[in-house]
Amino acid sequence: MHPSEPPSVPAAYHHKYGGKTLLLKVSGKTLLSEQMPALMQDVQSLAREGIHFIIVCGAGEQNTQCLKDYLAQTGQQWVEPKRVGGRRVTDEQQMLHGVLPAYQSIRSLFHQSLAEATILEPEQLHCTHLPALGFVGDPESVEKLHAGAIVVVPSVGSDGQKLLNVNADDTARAIAAQECANLNEAIFVTETGGVLHKGKIAPLLWKEDIAADGQHAHIDVTGGGGGMQKKLCEAKKMLQYIQKVVITGVAGVRQEIERILGSGTLVIAHSAVQCESPPHDGADDAIFDALYQKNVESKNFRARSPEELQELKKYVHLLKVSNSILGAFALIPRGEWMECATICSDYDKTGIGDLIIQAAQRIALQKQKNVYVFTQSPGLLSILLRNSFENLGNVSALQQGSSTVYDDLPSIREYDVSKRDPCFCTWRREVWEPRK
Repeated sequence: MHPSEPPSVPAAYHHKYGGKTLLLKVSGKTLLSEQMPALMQDVQSLAREGIHFIIVCGAGEQNTQCLKDYLAQTGQQWVEPKRVGGRRVTDEQQMLHGVLPAYQSIRSLFHQSLAEATILEPEQLHCTHLPALGFVGDPESVEKLHAGAIVVVPSVGSDGQKLLNVNADDTARAIAAQECANLNEAIFVTETGGVLHKGKIAPLLWKEDIAADGQHAHIDVTGGGGGMQKKLCEAKKMLQYIQKVVITGVAGVRQEIERILGSGTLVIAHSAVQCESPPHDGADDAIFDALYQKNVESKNFRARSPEELQELKKYVHLLKVSNSILGAFALIPRGEWMECATICSDYDKTGIGDLIIQAAQRIALQKQKNVYVFTQSPGLLSILLRNSFENLGNVSALQQGSSTVYDDLPSIREYDVSKRDPCFCTWRREVWEPRK
């Protein structure tokens, strides 16, 4: 590859994630999945790209199966364990014949499938004993989280005197609090592959739409035993410490890292979204190139010559959360105006489009400029109109008339309407009402 040629999108994201730490939470049920070996291979491969993984394992399914096997062998009857706040009440029998054998089986699984992983000992997961729940611990801190490229945190901890059953959600949250300065994101692996809305996976959810108990303002997540509601509750809590949480399937972990838009659900807070001004590094350029090309192919953008594209990229701004690009736009000086062009995002109908336009308005306001946009996208036109833009009509009609509004804009007179005849929308800074 030529040094000046941008890397591919996966390679660009390898660069952006290199040296970063990801918290990967995997349920006990997922560990039993037929797809688990493929996930192990993905983690192994990505770790070789310089990505550090902390894997927190649940063990609910294994705990239950080990205890059921013991009870069957001894002629005892299975009784469903009680739960308090998501934690399983654990008596001595459950600890000895359910929790500890399950822990050993998971440890063996990682030894066999991910030999280079560092598997922490229970004594390295420091807990406070919760005697009201039996042999259950509340995680306080974890040692040796940077002991290797892949670190596996067990489902068993210690209060310094005895071993305790630990809920994986509690462990993940404790690690997020402890490692908030180092964690890039948390990924929850789930059977559904993300949060379902009207039969499809929602690509993005806002923390502000999630209630303290995990219910969502616009999506019913209470079905299926409330499992997704619990995950959203945990995601909201973790966003106190880190910038993004992803809920995806086993096969989606690699996609979340290597693609602009992953296959799962990204959960973020509005306050975490930042607008990054040019210049950008080669990885960001490669990702913008991919977004641009996709929109040219779908005829949302007009195709530009290599020289035009290179000039345009001097003015490209990126909407980001951490190292994930949510969208992009170019804001090009045109005399007293600025042209907002190549407005793009793969996160359709999530509010990202509004954030892009509002970011452009803030920049123009700082520079004391007005803004115009050419568009033939009904979706973008709706976003512009609800953000104080005025639609002056199609370019062909404007070229045939006369108006002082665009007398100083050669873009109108020179626009080739034989290929595209978009609407021309304008925004004037004096009519803008800033949004919080």
